[in-house]
Amino acid sequence: MTFPPRLYELTAAVFARAAEQDPSGAIRRAVAEAASQTGRELATVTAAGSSLVDHLRQHGYEPYDDAGVIRLQNCPFHQLARNTPTWSAA
Repeated sequence: MTFPPRLYELTAAVFARAAEQDPSGAIRRAVAEAASQTGRELATVTAAGSSLVDHLRQHGYEPYDDAGVIRLQNCPFHQLARNTPTWSAA
């Protein structure tokens, strides 16, 4: 069995467009809450033994240490953010 390619960038673009068209802000609030919850879950996994840098690397951020500060060379959402400039984290 084969699967079609997963178009995650397209999916993200659809969500961003939906959020832009929601005058109530409910979608942005829901996305912000989901992102916060996911961050807390990742922190729990990190506390259990995996490093934050490992998680960032696995998700394509290309982290590096800059005098004790974790910086990112790549953001998987860069192009999406460039194409939807009105979307910002709430």
